[in-house]
Amino acid sequence: MGSEELAEMLLHDGCLVLFAVFLLRKTSVRPYPITLAKLMWPYPINLAEDMRPCFDDLSADILKHKKETRLDLLLLGNQIPFFVLTDLHTRLKDTLFNGVNGTLEEIALSCFGDIRPSPITNPGTNTSPITSFPEPVHHLLHLFSLEIGFRPAILI
Repeated sequence: MGSEELAEMLLHDGCLVLFAVFLLRKTSVRPYPITLAKLMWPYPINLAEDMRPCFDDLSADILKHKKETRLDLLLLGNQIPFFVLTDLHTRLKDTLFNGVNGTLEEIALSCFGDIRPSPITNPGTNTSPITSFPEPVHHLLHLFSLEIGFRPAILI
């Protein structure tokens, strides 16, 4: 695979991950309506008329299989560099994420609330795991493991 093909694949995969995060995020408003017609129209972004059915199908599939989608986002084979997601989020902030407050880390973690185990406390201190992310985040699975308090040093 050439560098252009890799860049294109990361762009497509990153957009799909961000779209799933957008749909699965925890919101402060009431949950999405059940009817798909009211679900996303109008989309927060302008779509070509021929793209709307694709987004409808993708939205419906993600929302129908929420738990499976959340777990798929955490599979090791599905991870892409977090800097790709961060860059795409920055570029899409005024479109797909318009009016959605919080950092990408906070928004992404809000997707996993119902599958997240109880946080691990730090041994000897009985303190909760981190509340900020001082080290660079490599991918969604790494972010998730940091949030629940998993640290290889804790296990040694």
